[in-house]
Amino acid sequence: MTTRHHLEKALHELGLSVAVMTPISGHSISVYPLRLGEVKGERIQGQLDELAGRLGIRAIRGAFIEGSSRYGLEVPNTERYTLNASEVPKAVKQFNLALHIGIDIYGTWKTVDLAKAPHMLLGGGTGSGKSTAVHGFICNLIKHKNANQLRFVMIDPKRVELNYYRNLEHLLCPPITDPQTAVAMLNSLADHMDKRYSLLEQETTRDIESYNKRSKQKLPYIVVIIDELADLMLASKGNCEKALVRLAQKARAVGIHLILATQQPKSEIVTSLIKVNIPVRLAFAVGNHHESRAILDSNGAEQLLGQGDCLFYNRQGNLIRLQNPFMSEQDIRKHIDNRAYGSFTDYFMQQHGDDFKLETQATAVDKDLHLFEEAKQLAISQGKLTTASLVNADLCSRAKAQRIMHQLRTAGVIGEHSASLGHSPLLLQVEQDNS
Repeated sequence: MTTRHHLEKALHELGLSVAVMTPISGHSISVYPLRLGEVKGERIQGQLDELAGRLGIRAIRGAFIEGSSRYGLEVPNTERYTLNASEVPKAVKQFNLALHIGIDIYGTWKTVDLAKAPHMLLGGGTGSGKSTAVHGFICNLIKHKNANQLRFVMIDPKRVELNYYRNLEHLLCPPITDPQTAVAMLNSLADHMDKRYSLLEQETTRDIESYNKRSKQKLPYIVVIIDELADLMLASKGNCEKALVRLAQKARAVGIHLILATQQPKSEIVTSLIKVNIPVRLAFAVGNHHESRAILDSNGAEQLLGQGDCLFYNRQGNLIRLQNPFMSEQDIRKHIDNRAYGSFTDYFMQQHGDDFKLETQATAVDKDLHLFEEAKQLAISQGKLTTASLVNADLCSRAKAQRIMHQLRTAGVIGEHSASLGHSPLLLQVEQDNS
């Protein structure tokens, strides 16, 4: 008995008298169109977990078939076909920044122009294919754009995902791994965005495309890639969110675009302010429907299979299931080996290079010294100090605050904690008064 007949039998056993039609087979799933008759799609939707259990299948997703008004069931294939990077199509000429998202059940590639998107959000758990997709986007962009046409700002708090590209000539600076430096770079980009708007105003142009056609000195596109948004948001949520929203709202016209990825798609990480300004989203397999809704505003990603199986959410609000191609380390190196950093001078870096000169990695000692001085100044300004006041000033975590308090006492800046006063008094100020 075929899967189609097993599916129809299980539906009838659940009291759903529907006809299952000939399936459409894709790389990882097959879609079985249904002739519903009097049965409502919502009723079937509520029985999907029971249906998957009866058939011994991990998950079944119900949705309207792309390009059709017919409702269908997406059932995992017994054997999955691996979509390789070599099968990715060539550049689409009418797209400035073409991103090949994946292939649908009909074998048609879904390609997005990041220049018009204008930003993208990716979310998915470990093993879902999220990082592979990011690598695929980078490799496709550098394949068709040289360093005078395209620059990257890569932010990699995990320190390993974007390390392949540290010598890439397209970089404005080495990959940034420190969250505080990353936020500083986002603010610098926002300031550079304002400078670009001034250039457009001088040429009486409305966007980067028309500016580059009229001006002899061209501006490259800048693509900002953040591989783990959660690390930045947890380190400095307010500052990070403010910088990202500012860029997401205004940067499109001047050729600055964001690709944000996270394996923790939660509402406190992917905030509503960020999401409302990033209409194009890509969800890979997640653990539950809450995480799915954090990315897509709807359920569905919790039923994905992993390994590149994804749901694409476009500006029209449509959900399309796609298979993203697998990209091995060998595929990545093949793209970047011939594009390693070579010293070159161009107009853009001559005129604007100072905008992006940031220290990408402050040492732990430097950070502690800086924090010690900030805490010392806070104690002098308040005439006292507590662990809570350091934390409330957003200087550090509670554990770090306790260590800094100990260092301040050892240095004679503050005294021991007084239970009656509820704080550590400032010794430095007393010595100054007595002198």
